[in-house]
Amino acid sequence: MKIQRKTIYIAVFVLLAVIILLSAYNYYRRLKQPIAPVINAIPADALMFAEFSNVIDLWNTNNASNIIWQNLQKLPFFATANSDIVFINTLINSNPNIKNITNTNKSYLSLHCLGNDSLALLYLINVPATFEDTDIKNMLKESGIKDIKQQKFEGVLIYTAKSNASAYHYCVYKGVFMGSYSMPLVEKGILQLNNNTSIASDENFINLQATAGKKVDANIYINYTNLSKWLALFINKETTIDMTMLADFGKWTEMDLFVKTNQLLLNGYTTAGKNNPSYISIFADEAAQEIQITNILPQNTLLFSDVIFSNYASYHNKYKNFLKENEKLQEYEKKLSNMNLQVKLNLSDNFIEWMGKEFAVVVLQSETNFSDNTFVICQANDLKVADSCLKSIAKASQQKNNEIETSVVDANKILLPDLLKTLLGGACPSFKECWFETANDFVIFAASKQAICNYRNAFSSGEILAKSKDYAEYSANIPSKSNIYAYINLNLAANYLMNTMKATHTPAFGNIFPVLQGFQKLSFQLSAEDKRFYTTINFNFKGNNNIKPIEAAVVTQPISSGSETTLDAPMVNRPYIVKNTSSNDKSIIVFDASNKMYFMNKEGVIKWSVMLDGKPKSDVYEVDFLKNNKIQYLFNTENSIYLIDANGKKIEGYPVKLSYKATSGLCLIDYEKKLDYRIAIAGIDRKIHYFNIKGVTVTDFKSPTTKDIVETTPQHIIFGGKDNIIITDRSGNVLILDRKGNERFKLKTNFAKNTISKCYYDGKYLITTDKYGKLQFISTNGTIDTKIFKTISGNPTFAYEDFNNDGTKDFIFLTPTELNIFKKDGKVIFNYKFNQAVVPILQFYANTQRGNLIAIMGRDNKQLYIFNKTGLLDESITFKGETMPDIASLFDKKHLNLITGSGNKLLKYTF
Repeated sequence: MKIQRKTIYIAVFVLLAVIILLSAYNYYRRLKQPIAPVINAIPADALMFAEFSNVIDLWNTNNASNIIWQNLQKLPFFATANSDIVFINTLINSNPNIKNITNTNKSYLSLHCLGNDSLALLYLINVPATFEDTDIKNMLKESGIKDIKQQKFEGVLIYTAKSNASAYHYCVYKGVFMGSYSMPLVEKGILQLNNNTSIASDENFINLQATAGKKVDANIYINYTNLSKWLALFINKETTIDMTMLADFGKWTEMDLFVKTNQLLLNGYTTAGKNNPSYISIFADEAAQEIQITNILPQNTLLFSDVIFSNYASYHNKYKNFLKENEKLQEYEKKLSNMNLQVKLNLSDNFIEWMGKEFAVVVLQSETNFSDNTFVICQANDLKVADSCLKSIAKASQQKNNEIETSVVDANKILLPDLLKTLLGGACPSFKECWFETANDFVIFAASKQAICNYRNAFSSGEILAKSKDYAEYSANIPSKSNIYAYINLNLAANYLMNTMKATHTPAFGNIFPVLQGFQKLSFQLSAEDKRFYTTINFNFKGNNNIKPIEAAVVTQPISSGSETTLDAPMVNRPYIVKNTSSNDKSIIVFDASNKMYFMNKEGVIKWSVMLDGKPKSDVYEVDFLKNNKIQYLFNTENSIYLIDANGKKIEGYPVKLSYKATSGLCLIDYEKKLDYRIAIAGIDRKIHYFNIKGVTVTDFKSPTTKDIVETTPQHIIFGGKDNIIITDRSGNVLILDRKGNERFKLKTNFAKNTISKCYYDGKYLITTDKYGKLQFISTNGTIDTKIFKTISGNPTFAYEDFNNDGTKDFIFLTPTELNIFKKDGKVIFNYKFNQAVVPILQFYANTQRGNLIAIMGRDNKQLYIFNKTGLLDESITFKGETMPDIASLFDKKHLNLITGSGNKLLKYTF
């Protein structure tokens, strides 16, 4: 019995000894096991990451007091990031050992794209060799989190702690704690630790890390290659933004972060790299220069990217060296050589001859049409030389493209696609053709003549960015010298950024952007400094308390009244003076080139504006949709029919999307004047489409097919006691239909109608003219009589109206050089010869205070000629305008008001 007991004691002793030895061995092994530097665990695809001495202390200090952080938490991503930190903070405060770890070890937050467009954070920190992942598990359970599961990945245990609807994943591997709300991100961290290469082995990163500040709140590292790949997921391919430029810009940027109550200070350095050097390597030996471009930028500049160097010849050579080092020189030289051959000039030498030391890509504020508001502006050493050099390129490019034979049609138009993108590089957009204009020591380049006009109008207002109080206050806090300077006014940028994005991302961005607008103005600045690139990010944060999603809706925009009103883009069509039953007064409707409709009071103050899907093709018609004496406004674009009320609200069911693109304006028909409206409109399918006022197709209308495309608005005329719809196609073929779309009768004699001239009914005949000015009298059985006024030649525009207010209608003929008006018997009652050519279109205004009026517009001088029975009205007044006008009494019965457009200005005259 004693022997058995003794044997048991020995066995127990041996077992305990073995356990102790194994435990000691494991403990010793853990102590000796090398702990990997945290940075080795950061997955290489990080867009950016931040290094903190103590992220929890930083968060505890600023969570409640920092205005910027509070505002950012309105965004889902930052709210999730805050949840991450709250979770970690809970763990730390409940365990003294863990709190000691965070106090004595640097921690990291890295930002990653998860394979689509979503982002996630990974938190990393070194832990002692003796630290067990089960310690966290036990701690979580003590904190009340019971649902903790584990699974193995690459032999490493990953724990998932579920709390409410969220799941936090973490592991401890090679002395690194990694945690994230994204399981794939934790797995990436494990794989990265098993990889022999990491961010820490990147020579570019190593050199940059040495410049990082020590006594800072955080060091933020940005990887341009990864960041550009992520941003490219959002960019619409039709925009001019090229993400390869961002990828080539630099390798890494390190920013020292200093956190203040309502401010974040960010400055540091950017590395260009030695192998495959980045774009910024061009400026390695350049001195930072004063920024001059703001002296020519209009105040409505929403962003610009400025590049400054000592001289263009040096910049060009260094740019070619950058291309060579990145194996892109051959493609560049091939492209430049082809352009040189086209114009038989050395384009780089041409630019060297006049180019100064600064160029910028500039975008002005607009609603949608940013292609006509994007510019490249270059400083010129000599404007006369610049103008001469560029005009020589323009002339040669147009001759090559067979646009001219002996003279240049457009002296300021260069037909060389990607000219600026090739010669300047940088962020230059791709222009298919290049228009230019010189001003104040600079050359402005744009993609169209309209764009140049837009810039000229904005600049000529005298409101310059450098002189604006807001920009002066902002720029006072940034260095005045740089080599690269990018600026964006977030208050103006909503439409631009929405326009650059893929449609699938705009709703989400519309929710996010109002928060970002709290930063108001944002700039990035880089300056060469002892072969290093000093970098700063600046902004003025004021917050945005009005957090509402951005969407394409009615915009209220009060402006100052006066003799002119400014639009966002040049006016198209003509203005319309309309009744406003909401205010019992007159209002004004205009449209601009960016597809925006404006509604103004009679003083010209914009009450609201709304975006359309195209430019209007028809006049604006007043209708009473609900038959309640309230007026709405009807018109069509190429794609839709719109019906909008006086408050800017679209009537239910509108806009009506057309199944075929409209080629004409709509014709509004009100049978028997009972408000039982019908709408006739021609489509690209050569059919006449017929709708009721609800936008529903009238099924019993035959929708005849015309011989050619119809571009002239159909007409509704009652003659022979019956309703007739007159259709004229662009070849001059005439079709006369009844209410059902049946051909009323066939013309006994074919003729080619003047497509600009309307048809008129004189009580017996339908009257119009052919393309040679012959009067055509069409009877109800289709027979045609003709009449010729011998004094008329060419292809005049015809109207049949009472010019001299005697109660009978007159024959009015307009050519580009002459206005002739006859009585029925052929007697000439008025003749006027124009000194300069006019547009062969006339507008007639009946029963005004000054009698019946005719308005005509000059073709080149843009003068408006207003005639009544006495001749040219008020010769002492020169009416200027680039659109046909509308005329009515806006304020009193004694005076008339003429409304017209000039560029992006609405002009108002009183006479």
